Amino acid sequence: MQSVTKSVVSTVIGIAVGRGDFPDLDTPVLKYFESGSVDNVDDKKRQMTIRHLLIMTTGLEWNEDYPYSDPRNTAANMQGVPDWVKFTMDRPMSKEPGKPFQYNSGATLILGHLFSKATGMDIEEYTVRYLFNPLGIDNFYWKRTPFGLAETQEGLYVSSRDIAKIAYLYLKQGMWEDKSIVPRTWVNVSITPFVFITDNRSVEYG
Repeated sequence: MQSVTKSVVSTVIGIAVGRGDFPDLDTPVLKYFESGSVDNVDDKKRQMTIRHLLIMTTGLEWNEDYPYSDPRNTAANMQGVPDWVKFTMDRPMSKEPGKPFQYNSGATLILGHLFSKATGMDIEEYTVRYLFNPLGIDNFYWKRTPFGLAETQEGLYVSSRDIAKIAYLYLKQGMWEDKSIVPRTWVNVSITPFVFITDNRSVEYG
């Protein structure tokens, strides 16, 4: 699955938003970290919200454009330390949140951390209850970080047929066998471009 995991995580967050289990997307990320536990806190980092994590516009200093075998790749460096969430949150800010797109696997990892803090449930447990079980997905594996957090950036393994079920949900506006699984509003906002990736605006991200 690799980074298709990120789309499943977004889907589960949409389900949690629809159920009232997840906070407003404009909630500051720092709200879910104890004071003094995050390095390089400034006005830019205080402005970073859950929405910025979802659309890869965190403003964090991050470069994932190099091959993952290259030591200049920030995500590869993240996986070389025990606490991946802290590594990501401690990064200095390079830009104001919400402005430029910067692909950041650590951002989705933070979403997994926030999810457990906000809902009181591990994201894998929530996914099984509200997404996998309704769709009949029972053969999967979700890798964990050294600290036991679900690898929300790339660690989910499911079959091609089962990931097709999730894609089918989006084709059907979040419906599965006449039952709403993902809110229609979340489906629509998920496929709406929020930021341009290329200068010529030929590639967009939602």
